[in-house]
Amino acid sequence: MQRLRGEIYLQDGAIRRSDLTPDGRHELADDESAWHLLLLDERSRVAGCMRFLRYDSTAGSPRLGVWHSALAQTDSWGARLRRAVNAQVDQACREGLAIGEAGGWALSPEMRLSTAALRMVLATYSLARVLGNALVISTATLRNGSAPILRRIGGCSLGLDGWELPTYFDPKYNCEMQILRFDSRAPNARYEESVDQLRRHLMSVPVVSARIGSTSQNARFRVDALPLMRPVLAAAAR
Repeated sequence: MQRLRGEIYLQDGAIRRSDLTPDGRHELADDESAWHLLLLDERSRVAGCMRFLRYDSTAGSPRLGVWHSALAQTDSWGARLRRAVNAQVDQACREGLAIGEAGGWALSPEMRLSTAALRMVLATYSLARVLGNALVISTATLRNGSAPILRRIGGCSLGLDGWELPTYFDPKYNCEMQILRFDSRAPNARYEESVDQLRRHLMSVPVVSARIGSTSQNARFRVDALPLMRPVLAAAAR
């Protein structure tokens, strides 16, 4: 998954070769604590990926990646972004939901010519539902179409009190970005059936997870069957 992400991001100009490990992997700090949806091709190779981080909204302010976005560092929008995100956390806490953060989308060139991109974003809604529903924040790119697809399915700009956060240029990934939000309970009605079908499908796909206490260098893996809500699987995925 990290090699695919590294290859695609490098081709898109979103990262430099120096951002990769010596063996070509694109590592993110929270990869080992995230859920990852993987799309396999006919030869069982990873051809698409997306990651989902889930936080308990009652456990205080989560360590969201959006806090480190280029927009968060600006004098004009940083404070507004913090207010908007904190409002999402407060709403999730009141409604008994988790806070989610979705990103890390990457698709191989051949998959971009299919409906895979749409299915991956729909599956983000489905995974959030399987894990108990969440208000989800996503830093999405305009370059590869993830932001428009997310808007089409039910995402909207993050904002508060009648204003919305603007698009912005992120020098880290060399592209225009948008900070969007969505509620896993409420996709565009046109896609509700698809989201629910994918949710049922996720209840039978295999889960691969590192054993608790292992490191990335010597991790041993096991394959378990869903449902994902079994405590042992939820704990192993974290």
